Amino acid sequence: MSSAKRKVYMEKVINSAVIKELFKDSSDIVIRPVTISQNNIKFHLFGVDGMMDTQLLDEAILRTIKMDPYLSGCLTERMVMDYFLD
Repeated sequence: MSSAKRKVYMEKVINSAVIKELFKDSSDIVIRPVTISQNNIKFHLFGVDGMMDTQLLDEAILRTIKMDPYLSGCLTERMVMDYFLD
């Protein structure tokens, strides 16, 4: 991860609870909880209903993420975020 991205990430710690609270009254926000089964790390993917193909998300992206061999070695949510931000 570039130092600029890392700095922004460190300065603005936003987690799924904050995002859920921000959009709690918005019916078009789609929240997909994801658990990496190899290490039981949980995170959420957020999107806007009608602007994304949820079937494609489920079948292609989520399946790929769950099967990524690198993610099985991540021990913390932070390691997962760093991987995605790179």
